[in-house]
Amino acid sequence: MSFYDQLLYRVPWLTIFRLSFLVAVALLSIGSVLPRDYIPPHSFHDKALHFTGYAVVSALAMMSIRSSRRQYLCMLLLALLGVSLEFVQIFVPGRAFEFWDMAANGCGVYFAFQVMRNILY
Repeated sequence: MSFYDQLLYRVPWLTIFRLSFLVAVALLSIGSVLPRDYIPPHSFHDKALHFTGYAVVSALAMMSIRSSRRQYLCMLLLALLGVSLEFVQIFVPGRAFEFWDMAANGCGVYFAFQVMRNILY
């Protein structure tokens, strides 16, 4: 077995994925409730950012959780997180509730869930 193969098997990937998932959820949540003044201007389409953010978090969740039942539950909770953070934005200065942001969040969760299920299983 080569050095690379030995290193690959010794790295605690599950722990790395779980910590990455927690950090990504925290960053996504903080970014969703920041006032508009604290958000740097970007040239990306807003819905693409929502879709990508939730897809990355969902992919990390799928790699962190081994049980199929818990994966379904986590995807449901991530979709609910996207909905609840959109409602919280009503109270954040310079931010607004948008239905299509919620739809992009849910689509990102669903897309990553389906892709990762096909890769992992």
